[in-house]
Amino acid sequence: ANIGRGRAEPAVVVVGGSINDAGEDPRAVGASARRLYAYLARVDPAAKVVVVVFSPRIPAPANFAALDKAVLDAAGASPNVVGALDLPSAVPRTAAGVQAADGHPTQAGHDLYGRLIADFVRARTRR
Repeated sequence: ANIGRGRAEPAVVVVGGSINDAGEDPRAVGASARRLYAYLARVDPAAKVVVVVFSPRIPAPANFAALDKAVLDAAGASPNVVGALDLPSAVPRTAAGVQAADGHPTQAGHDLYGRLIADFVRARTRR
């Protein structure tokens, strides 16, 4: 509600997925993602949208991989999305200690994820 003409008009919008959607149907999540991207295109057509999906485990468990795929597929079909980062796939297999037992990133995970996300966003939003 705070984006659009007469309101904030960001040049870049980063949409982050949530690990709290584990029980959701991938089709519903994909449809919601498509609506969100369409909304952003309507209220701020000049904004570059970057999408980042997450997982509570690396590699992503099957249910999270399906949710992430739905979000990434929706992003790929949205002209205003300039990039979509599958973070679980971007984490090097050699990275250890990035996720705590409760599924949240450790400090090492936050550090690594932050670098990966920042590099990805920067590379896709340079003017």
